[in-house]
Amino acid sequence: RQTLFVSDAEMAAAKKAVTPATRAAVARSLKNIHAFAKHGLRKDWSAKNAEGATVGERFTPFDRVGVYVPGGKAPLVSTALMTAGFAKAAGVPEIIAATPCGPDGSVNPALLYALKVAGATEVMKVGGAQAIGALAYGTETIRPVDVIVGPGNVYVAEAKRQVAGE
Repeated sequence: RQTLFVSDAEMAAAKKAVTPATRAAVARSLKNIHAFAKHGLRKDWSAKNAEGATVGERFTPFDRVGVYVPGGKAPLVSTALMTAGFAKAAGVPEIIAATPCGPDGSVNPALLYALKVAGATEVMKVGGAQAIGALAYGTETIRPVDVIVGPGNVYVAEAKRQVAGE
């Protein structure tokens, strides 16, 4: 588990490695994302129908969301913000991110910083179809999620198609 998930020490090191300009850009972007997301949130409502029965809708966030963030040749900081940021704005309490690590086991510091600031509660260093399978079905160390969001290559897209509905 220590190498599969990003540690607190790795997260702290990533925060230190990110430039003030990047931190400011992430903060501005996240502010815009949250403002946009708040406008799209559905609101609970109830009313009495013609027969006097109470009818309505109640909207509750998922309990646990998986966000897939490509991180190979081009770490997608924007994807980290758009996926985890929207989940956080919707009130999701557990946001687990999956992103591939480099050969040395590290993840791009700006990407880690963006995930943390956007609301990711866990970051696992796994990419590809195997990350989608782990998020959907769970493993000994990964609890399954309610929904998986985020882009990916053809293998990730196919894996997401195959686990849809799990």
